[in-house]
Amino acid sequence: NIIIIRINKDIVSIKKVFIYIMYDNIVLYLTFLLIVILIIIFCCNKVESYQNTNKYKIIIAGCARDAAKYLPKVFKVIDNICKLCKDYYIIIYENDSKDDTLSVLNKYKNKYKNFHIITEKGIHDKYPQRTHRIAHGRNKILDFIDDNKLYEHYDYYLCMDMDNVNVNFKTKGLKKLLESNLDWDVASANNHRKKYYDYWALRTDKYNKNCHLPNEICTKDQANLHYFFNNSHNKRPIPYNRQPLKVLSAFGGLGIYKIDMIKGCRYNGYSEQHNRWNTNEDCEHVQFHECIRNKNKGDKQYIIPYMSD
Repeated sequence: NIIIIRINKDIVSIKKVFIYIMYDNIVLYLTFLLIVILIIIFCCNKVESYQNTNKYKIIIAGCARDAAKYLPKVFKVIDNICKLCKDYYIIIYENDSKDDTLSVLNKYKNKYKNFHIITEKGIHDKYPQRTHRIAHGRNKILDFIDDNKLYEHYDYYLCMDMDNVNVNFKTKGLKKLLESNLDWDVASANNHRKKYYDYWALRTDKYNKNCHLPNEICTKDQANLHYFFNNSHNKRPIPYNRQPLKVLSAFGGLGIYKIDMIKGCRYNGYSEQHNRWNTNEDCEHVQFHECIRNKNKGDKQYIIPYMSD
């Protein structure tokens, strides 16, 4: 009898231990399940919050010729720009490429909901001077925007080079600009290599000339920012933390425009004076930006130091 009693007590003890273990496991399981549910709810809220910030409607445009090797990296940048957008429209102009630029563009076309390619042959022969040719391509893009009344549906026109200039461009600077309180009409990138490089497109109140004319700064000297701005940084890059720099024209590989600013304006790479290469060329952006100032009162044009790579 004593043995039976002891066995029964042992059985009862084992049952209690088993119940305690099962209870602990259930508590752990429910706790884990609750944590997973909370994480899912938190992530969904974060995604919804992120999506709610995608309020920008941007036309993304560029000219590409013999740029096949750069396009994969450039389209990674375009992907990131599209992630900022509620709606977007990509328009690429291509002409006379000797590499696989057109076929690569056609592959990317299937990835995006709004993607249009304008392609032409014989443009190099028709416009042998480079800036005349690029102006023609950019104007073809503007004609497409006009013909399809895209002005009515989009808020910004973003023009970007499709080559190595933009392979490392960071869209966080673009996002910061769009969320800022800066009153701007045109904003251009600060191409942050070893130094600012796009002097041909750059014009300011201090220096408003074609720098590649004979005896001008791009001809007789390596151009420096001190020609264009007071208290400049010479050959050094423009620091990210510097305030936006007011200009008459600038590009730096990428520019974004409030859509009303570009209405009725066109690019023109023609110069009445011959430059140091003995061609009648000027940077095509200069007259475009001049039209924006004069026709559309868009005089708030800036280089944005933090909009860079």
